[in-house]
Amino acid sequence: MKTLFKLFLVLCAVAVFSKTVLAETMNNAQMTNHEVVILLGQMLGFSQESDAEAVLYYAQNYFDWFVEHGILEGEFVPEEYTMTNEYATLSALTLEVLENAASIETLMGVGNRGLVNGDIETVRFTMPQGISVSDDRVFVLDTFNNAIRTILNGNVSTLTGSAAYLDATGLSRGFFVDGNLSQALLNRPTSGVFNANGEFFFADSGNHVIRHVVGDRVYTFSGGSRGHRDGARNEARFNTPMAIATDDAGNIYVADTLNHVIRMISAEGRVSTIAGIPGREGYNNGGRREALFREPAGISVNGDGSVIYVSDTGNHVIRRIENGIVTTAAGVQEEFDEDFPLGGFRNGEAALAQFSSPRGIIIVDGSLIIADSGNHRIRAINPSGEVITLAGNGEPGDNDGFALGSVINGATDIHYHNGQLFIADTGNNKLKILIFV
Repeated sequence: MKTLFKLFLVLCAVAVFSKTVLAETMNNAQMTNHEVVILLGQMLGFSQESDAEAVLYYAQNYFDWFVEHGILEGEFVPEEYTMTNEYATLSALTLEVLENAASIETLMGVGNRGLVNGDIETVRFTMPQGISVSDDRVFVLDTFNNAIRTILNGNVSTLTGSAAYLDATGLSRGFFVDGNLSQALLNRPTSGVFNANGEFFFADSGNHVIRHVVGDRVYTFSGGSRGHRDGARNEARFNTPMAIATDDAGNIYVADTLNHVIRMISAEGRVSTIAGIPGREGYNNGGRREALFREPAGISVNGDGSVIYVSDTGNHVIRRIENGIVTTAAGVQEEFDEDFPLGGFRNGEAALAQFSSPRGIIIVDGSLIIADSGNHRIRAINPSGEVITLAGNGEPGDNDGFALGSVINGATDIHYHNGQLFIADTGNNKLKILIFV
């Protein structure tokens, strides 16, 4: 597939390098930077744009990539000029670098909704929102099928849950039943993790509980009816918990989304609120009892549990919790609809970057990788504090290939394993892989 993708790039490059450009190159004529970026953008998989403002918008998705790889330098000014022989050099450099660029490929899913098991030719999911990888299997939180699916040796099977009952909208209706894997019923599972012992836990958001797979059975690990209560895990209450993470000691961290707080279930089984005010949404940094969140729906923690990162989804920012203090790690709010912040898109310095409904978040080698669902992109905050785009061109859709030119649709979760980034491409009803080279 990778080889075919490279061939596709070569064919695109030949098509883009039109007879007119070749003729002008012979005479070393002038091209506007506007034209240069359109043509180079086509080589990366972007559609042709003629409007200068539109070019400026989509060029920011990959201009930094050109600079990083030594293809372009300085700032992009559409009205300035480049000589056509310089463009010929730039296009050749681009093609050379693209041969070893990151790409996205579909792992599983034909794109249609449904619960169908089998291989890549037949498998169907319905808006999966969680993905987790063990050494031998991929676990998929197939949210709107109310099921957990697994991928093993290129085949998908249903571990537990059922989509047999439909609601008034035609989607699977959720239930709450513990028991054997074949009998257990779920309600909008959204996030799953393996602890240090290889045990699988998941947030069953519609049932307001954290559940646990042990052997061939599903148990309720913590929670019950909707609400907020700390204490023993079997007495605790949550409100639509949508994301969980775990540290090396076995503590489980919960983004308790509609309580607007961050919780922890200790290895001893005690639930505590570690940041936020239950039931009060807003945006405020500070101590754990004064910090405010708005529908946090993504969470990650380092190995010893000393640093927690939160996708503060409703605030469109990334938060950091350390030593009981909440700060903003990246993102800024600039536009509002009445009192509600609106998302945006901007790369660059973390304090000035913008996100739109960020969801899944993970720590990888000192960087943070984020499923920026509202922007239809996979973003990263690198160790130097800059926000960059890893994949997606910002338009919702479905197209594999060169990572920055690829098209994804509302991806909500990510998991890094053995050099590959697994993506729950929710709106496309697919699982994808970002392959780094």
